Amino acid sequence: MKKGYPDEYGKTTINGQKMEWRLKRSKGESVFGIRGSRIFELEIKRNGSVSAEYERGWVKQISKDDEETALCLEHILNTYGKEKTKKRKEMGSEV
Repeated sequence: MKKGYPDEYGKTTINGQKMEWRLKRSKGESVFGIRGSRIFELEIKRNGSVSAEYERGWVKQISKDDEETALCLEHILNTYGKEKTKKRKEMGSEV
């Protein structure tokens, strides 16, 4: 059995820029995660060059004029950063 958390990868295109990322996330939200999320390691590449890096703290922050990397980060946080929500039935509500 592997120890630790596996790497997860993704890619997309934003405003014609090729964006790729590698991340690690915990089972639950954490003080070490980006904005308290599950993501505690992240590397974002823009057209093959690292544009942001996080390892329990920012190693390389997003440049203020880099809109594509900022949009990519928001996409990643919304997709991977939140805890899984329980089904409504499990929570006791009937719809």
